[in-house]
Amino acid sequence: MAPPAHFLLEPPRPLTLPQRRLLWITVAVIMTTRFYALAPTLWDLDEAQFAAGVREFNVGEHQPHPPGFPLFILAAKIVRPFVADEFRACQTVTLLAACALFPLAFSLARELRFSFWTSYLGALLFVFFPNVWFYGGTAFSDIAGTAAVLAAAWLLFRGCRDARFYFAGAVVLGIAAGIRGQALLFGLAPLAVSSWFQLRSSWRRVVGAALILAAIIGASYIGAALSSASVSGYQRSVEGTQGWVRNVASVFARGGPRLPGVMADYLLRPMSGGRLPLVVCTLAIIGLLAGAIHRQGGVWLAVATFLPFALFGCFMLDPYSVHRYATSYLFLWALLAAYAAELLSKLLGRGSLLGRGSLIAQVVLMLLITARCIHWTIPAIREVRATDSPTHAAMQWLRARVPAHQLVWIHGSLIPFARYELADRDARRANDL
Repeated sequence: MAPPAHFLLEPPRPLTLPQRRLLWITVAVIMTTRFYALAPTLWDLDEAQFAAGVREFNVGEHQPHPPGFPLFILAAKIVRPFVADEFRACQTVTLLAACALFPLAFSLARELRFSFWTSYLGALLFVFFPNVWFYGGTAFSDIAGTAAVLAAAWLLFRGCRDARFYFAGAVVLGIAAGIRGQALLFGLAPLAVSSWFQLRSSWRRVVGAALILAAIIGASYIGAALSSASVSGYQRSVEGTQGWVRNVASVFARGGPRLPGVMADYLLRPMSGGRLPLVVCTLAIIGLLAGAIHRQGGVWLAVATFLPFALFGCFMLDPYSVHRYATSYLFLWALLAAYAAELLSKLLGRGSLLGRGSLIAQVVLMLLITARCIHWTIPAIREVRATDSPTHAAMQWLRARVPAHQLVWIHGSLIPFARYELADRDARRANDL
């Protein structure tokens, strides 16, 4: 039985010249906001591990933490000669990905046959969600993984009618999985749909795409193991992290948060921002229900692409890091909200003075929500821009006041920061005493 995606066999309607100009202007403006979000110092333990991994890759010592995010680290190593340090290298990769989010999200929405304005407004809201904007200025791998996922989904859906894009989508999906292994959850639906259509023309294409995908993923993680100090150390580190996730950082951990609360965070409050989640999620639910009633294939394909990871996160990811993990799937919420705004505006416009102004109503509603996101997020970004992180400040204090030859004892929780910021000092774990 064919999937409900035959509309993918025809290209979307071409953009008009004013639409293309609007897109270019918007991309330029968004890029400036991504630069504004750049943090001057690293704040999080994972950032320190990523930066240390660029300097000396060794997953066995959590440089970075398992499974190693090999292609993110590789990209940062390529950037490293052109920036000041390893932290900036990771941050630059994230920045480039953050700048690409809007055009990639817009292109994916258009490929799923959402209208120009729904695609535009959904992508705009997505990139200004507080956590998406904020983490775009950090050294985490999440934003880079999200950009790769959006690109892979767009290429694969376009690959339903063009074998070149089909193979390109398989390559980019492999890259996305090499950045973050969970990216495969995003690629299952796009890959299945495009493979179904390509299978009718040539089974060799499908086999070839599968081999390409497997080769990139295999090379990435086998390379990560071989590049670490030892393969056995890599394996022990991965197994230890699996046990930590199961016993400490998931809903299965004894004494941890209960599943209903975690699901509420991952599904109803994933973008943070005060009362903002209530408004966005209400609109997203309306958009989902409307898509089901109208049998809108684009809605179902979008849900099949992004929802699996959100559900996976409820059970298997850290319940205290929801807002960072959610950056990977929040485009679904933004797109459904924009779709709902379109339908509600048209409904209100029927038989009323609003008439053709229903488009204006959709634009105004979505811009108001986006403006609220911007207003809510700017104070947090301003604080990070103006203040060194406490851990960075502590390490700089040590450098300024402790002689270079003197032994420094560091609490175990700060060891990742010390490995990066005090790499030239004799810093030892105080817990070992």
